[in-house]
Amino acid sequence: MKSLFTLLTITAISFFVIACSESSAEETHEYEQHSSQTPAAKITDMTLNNGQKWQLDDSTRAILAQMKSTVKLANITSAQAEALKVLGQDLTLQLDNLIQGCTMQGAEHDQLHIFLTAYIPELKALTSTGSSEAAKNVDYYLNNYSHYFQ
Repeated sequence: MKSLFTLLTITAISFFVIACSESSAEETHEYEQHSSQTPAAKITDMTLNNGQKWQLDDSTRAILAQMKSTVKLANITSAQAEALKVLGQDLTLQLDNLIQGCTMQGAEHDQLHIFLTAYIPELKALTSTGSSEAAKNVDYYLNNYSHYFQ
């Protein structure tokens, strides 16, 4: 099971890297610079589209809503570490589907990339540690992406 999860995680990251291969060294530097900040600080790196929310493609919108629902149903405030690890595995599978189905391009895609670049390490932490802090960070991202995307 652990080997399957590791393979799925590597696959998801590979798809993400391939899909986002146009990311610059500057983006990488910005991620590293902000990686020690709280989720709230990381998500504020995002911008709006001239005061409007960015448009998500239908697949991405549906999967993000599914991920948000998955976390809500998990009741992370009372879940044990093993249950939180399973939640992380479920969300990782959904992330794989998001990455595979995403057709976004241009500035919308760039903003999604900023979001996912901050979200994925939190998801990996949840999956590997099952910590309530990681679960709260994942929950934060899934409850706040809608401030930037519709």
